[in-house]
Amino acid sequence: MGRIVKSRIGLLIVGAALTVALVALATRSVVRWRNLRAVDRMVAAHQIPRAVDFVTSHFRLDRPDGWRALRHLSIAVLRQGLDDRDPYDRCYAATSLVDYGDWTGRRVIDASSNAKDLFQQKAVVEGLAEARDARAVELLRKFYTTGDRRLKSWTIEALAENGNHRALPLLLEATTSSNQGIKIWGIWGLGRLHDRRVVSYLRALQVKETDPLILAAIAHTLLALGDRTIGSIELIEAVFYDPNPDRASDAALELGDAADSLAVPQLKAALMNTELDLTIRLAAAVALTHYGNRDGLRLLQTVAADPYTNGELAPLLLNLNFNISRSLLISAMSSHNVVLQLAATEAIGRLGGRTEIGILTAALDKTSESFMTAQIAWSLGRLARPECIPPLVALLKSSNPTVRNSAADGLVRTTNRLLTGSNQ
Repeated sequence: MGRIVKSRIGLLIVGAALTVALVALATRSVVRWRNLRAVDRMVAAHQIPRAVDFVTSHFRLDRPDGWRALRHLSIAVLRQGLDDRDPYDRCYAATSLVDYGDWTGRRVIDASSNAKDLFQQKAVVEGLAEARDARAVELLRKFYTTGDRRLKSWTIEALAENGNHRALPLLLEATTSSNQGIKIWGIWGLGRLHDRRVVSYLRALQVKETDPLILAAIAHTLLALGDRTIGSIELIEAVFYDPNPDRASDAALELGDAADSLAVPQLKAALMNTELDLTIRLAAAVALTHYGNRDGLRLLQTVAADPYTNGELAPLLLNLNFNISRSLLISAMSSHNVVLQLAATEAIGRLGGRTEIGILTAALDKTSESFMTAQIAWSLGRLARPECIPPLVALLKSSNPTVRNSAADGLVRTTNRLLTGSNQ
């Protein structure tokens, strides 16, 4: 057999193999398309448990194809959630979709932002602020421009807490507000962007400012941006001794973020001073954890177990050093105080990692409350590891819309992370 004949036979074999491969790929694509259309029909018919079972039986949930199917199902569930009876459930579904570039729920967002219920307005602002969609920031700018003082404040606070760099122009605008609270949140928000280009702007603002609280906020933000300007710690310390306990406790937390060991003796002194307001002592205890100091843990644990005072601890949990405070947070998840319980579960979702998945999953067996179950689903979604998929899939079958929507949101976050290869 000649060389040319052999070459032609080789080409025929390769061509045949490619044809078989392409046919197999096309067949798999058609089957996958049909399966996903079947899922859509089940969700549209409100047969979500059946749709979940269909996906788990037709796809491998430890592979990309299965992750895409789970994501498809979860997006469909969130879209259906736009018609839930409860306006807060509708708002959660709509703003969760925005986080994934889906504006199907715009009508729900508009209705929530114009609702007479102020907390519904707050919910839509906080949901949009978590999204990284440019249109969400533009809509929040509209709220800030046209809303009343309360809506303006909620908007800037939500943007400041989420560190979205798209919000930089709006945060800069907030630093020129005549309202002290809005101005402070705008300044704090600049620190969370980790953009050193604003350092010179803040220094210029510092020269013109006379309000000690705003000066302390500027000092805190400069420290957060790595600018060790002389006097920054002293400005925060001045507020630390303010007679207003809320202002002093905020300053204590800022000293914790300052990463300056010179603040430790003052924080310890405040911790031990029983004549100080409890909120200041708690803030000092929390701040000390950022220096690897455990001196305040006993006070934190005592307050967490006290039904009369443990409500004051809840707002501070996200400021803890997680490595030092892990056991405290796990214990607080079992508190009889619902607010503390939810705050601890949220903190574990935001601050924890793979080792906390088992803690959250075990907690599902110990609670019958839908709000706690939904919070666990939310936290699992923030951890977003492969081990989060089984419990979230199970929760997706819940008859409770709040739980179901939280699980759907968690599954989209988890599968997105896996599909982009950013799993840790």
